[in-house]
Amino acid sequence: MGLYNGLGDVGSPVTSGVAGSTHTHSESDVTGLTTDLSGKAASSHSHAPSDVTGTAVVTADSRLSDARTPLTHIHDYEPHNDNIQTHVTSAHAPSNAQKNSDITKAEIEAKLTGEISSHTHAGGSGESEVIVLKVGDTANATTTYADATGLSLTSVGSKTYIIEAWIRWATSALTVGIKLSVNGPATPGFVADVWNAALTTSLISGGGGNAYKVGGASASAFATTDNLAMLNILYRAPAGGGVVTIQFAAETTGTVTVKDGSVLRYRQVN
Repeated sequence: MGLYNGLGDVGSPVTSGVAGSTHTHSESDVTGLTTDLSGKAASSHSHAPSDVTGTAVVTADSRLSDARTPLTHIHDYEPHNDNIQTHVTSAHAPSNAQKNSDITKAEIEAKLTGEISSHTHAGGSGESEVIVLKVGDTANATTTYADATGLSLTSVGSKTYIIEAWIRWATSALTVGIKLSVNGPATPGFVADVWNAALTTSLISGGGGNAYKVGGASASAFATTDNLAMLNILYRAPAGGGVVTIQFAAETTGTVTVKDGSVLRYRQVN
């Protein structure tokens, strides 16, 4: 017997408008569910790393050359020290500091002035000479030797020196000459000196000695001012060294003066 098709006929089964046993529905066709599936992703899907919030470890990323696994690091930390922080945040040079390349020769020379008495060099014939210029006048109104202030050197123990002096001097009268010698620390190795001074335009007076404060005297002077006397000394210092000074005195009753501009020159030769 056929199926009644609702039209009063009995015949073949009616299949028009009936879904197959296997079929799908869009979400909008489904009603009566307690959970809205609208906008939900498929069960298998992926996210870009930037979509992940919270704590996550990316073990593979196309932006990296290989999978990255976090490493375990063990460090020894420097104990807290306020001085370290103070140091790293402090200025390390004064505000007026100059770079070495900006320092000029004139600035250096302005600082390096005067004679350093403690300065010495290793001995040898190559040592350079030292020149000392007398500043100011020194007078002596006696026949007893006195220092010509400023015309001195500090000798090194047991070293030998060539010492020269050019003495510009004045006298209270043409009949009053000058005496020249040298003084220094006790028990020198040796002292040998010779000197001369002009008496007239054609006559020279001189003398010499082999010890401290020993020497001849000029019998008179060429003029009352701007006379010249020259003193040459070969000297060996005692073991302890010490200060060596040119000395002078009046030849007879009167006053002689060693003048500003007199010069001492010396060289250590061993």
